[in-house]
Amino acid sequence: MTVRPGSDFLSTAQAILRHERDRLTVLLSCPYDLVLVGGSSLPGALTKGDVDLHLRIPPADFAAVVTTLRSVYQVVHPEIWQATLATFSVEAALPTGVAVTPAGSEHDVRFTRTWERMAADPALVQTYNDIKLRHLGDPDEYERQKSAFFDSLLKDDSPRSVAYAFNDCINDRDLAGLSALMTDDHTFVDAAGAAITGKAACAEAWRSFFAAFPDYRNEFVTVNVDGGTVTVTGYSTCSEPALAGPARWTATVVDGRVSRWQVTDG
Repeated sequence: MTVRPGSDFLSTAQAILRHERDRLTVLLSCPYDLVLVGGSSLPGALTKGDVDLHLRIPPADFAAVVTTLRSVYQVVHPEIWQATLATFSVEAALPTGVAVTPAGSEHDVRFTRTWERMAADPALVQTYNDIKLRHLGDPDEYERQKSAFFDSLLKDDSPRSVAYAFNDCINDRDLAGLSALMTDDHTFVDAAGAAITGKAACAEAWRSFFAAFPDYRNEFVTVNVDGGTVTVTGYSTCSEPALAGPARWTATVVDGRVSRWQVTDG
């Protein structure tokens, strides 16, 4: 097996992504999120040139969507199918697969957060590449080592990783995950300096915020760690202009959970 940088395939992979999004918009009546993951999604990652798509579906619609997809995609790897995972292949310019998960499920979190973390951290991409190169001639061992690496990304409770996980929950509107990462005395401070203290009160504030601004997302650009304090610069995107633009976040992490999350304008 030969591998090449994801940058060699990225434009074609993005075209496949757009085509399948258009197809699913016609096929599916429920909300969905189709994202590009895998080595071809990252310019610096090594890949054999296949395309991995991740289709995220509301849990209540998962079974119906899987039934619909059987009529347009080919089932692959039925032996790994589970109550929260279905896999298909897609006819496209590059070998393409689609993994379907209910949003918020264990498989969904694994696919989403591991690749988001790698996209934000070149050192993790290098580790991934090293694993791939080390086991080029042994696909089974490569899959075992890759799985262990992904496990480590999800279990890492370093301040940097906790800050990433907290932001992932914000971007995914994952209130349960967000609450699990808060200390009991968690404090949230907004860009105007207003503070909310207490896990329950902060969770309720996020619930209202997610309902009002469902397309709000934070994108990290730089991350600096000093002990338990993580300082991040980046930008927010949202259809509400007042919430979009450069931003700075400061997270205070204590024993693997966030005790303070502060937002300031960039």
